[in-house]
Amino acid sequence: MAERTLPALLNPNLKYKRMKKKLSLLAVLLVSTLCLMAQKGAIKGRVIAADGTPVAGAIINVLQTNYNTVADDDGRFQLSNLPPGNRLLQVGAWGYADYRTQVTVPENAELTLDITLQQTSVELSDITVTAPAAVYAEKRSSTASRVPITNLENPQVYTVLPKELMRAQLISDYQSALNSAPGVSNVNYGPGSGGIGLWAYMRGFNVQTATIRNGLATNFVTLSDPYNTERLEVIKGPVGTLFGTTLVSYGGLINQETKKPLGVRRGELRQQPADSRCESAGLEDAQHTVQCFLPK
Repeated sequence: MAERTLPALLNPNLKYKRMKKKLSLLAVLLVSTLCLMAQKGAIKGRVIAADGTPVAGAIINVLQTNYNTVADDDGRFQLSNLPPGNRLLQVGAWGYADYRTQVTVPENAELTLDITLQQTSVELSDITVTAPAAVYAEKRSSTASRVPITNLENPQVYTVLPKELMRAQLISDYQSALNSAPGVSNVNYGPGSGGIGLWAYMRGFNVQTATIRNGLATNFVTLSDPYNTERLEVIKGPVGTLFGTTLVSYGGLINQETKKPLGVRRGELRQQPADSRCESAGLEDAQHTVQCFLPK
């Protein structure tokens, strides 16, 4: 590299020529950029359905580019700064068939389009849900009519809630059990002279005292443990004469059938959630039936 002398570096004409060359190069770059920006085009328009209503949320894509937009609530859209030339435009929306059209993006101008989408139906495949159906039906009762006859032979209107149903529904109290019986409403617990009793309404009458145990009027207040119950029989109507007691109501009565000895050496252990603070566990064998609540 040739050495530069000090007078050459301090020459004002040489510095002016270099500055002029840099400014010329900068001007060329600026003009080229402005020319490229001036060649950009735009597309605007509106997306409507066949009935003339706007299609809000329609997606407009310029294929083979990164340009896309979404129609507003009135179906209007605008795409700016598009390269000029032939472009493939695709418009789609949920519930409408896709629409494609070939457009020519002009230079330094804006293309206006009105796009109409046709509705289409989407057919889903069939969904089949299968599950085992458990039927807990008691075909015979010896309490409702005092004789062992079938349901079809019995003129009384009654509902039987067996222990299998209460076990399947994870029932741990009488209130939840009676809510499964049709015709029983406003089931609640209420205090009595000797403990907690059951309040319920059947056919518009209060049956709080119409609670029978094993078909006998025991005149008790505190309810027995639900785990000791074999089944509940809800007998509706004025059936007090059949039981010979004043503990019944015109609405009907509720009979609690307790569990009987098994007669064989066999046990049963059950655990289920009772509430947010404890769990219910029960143990049953040939001689004992016990239920307890365990803290969580």
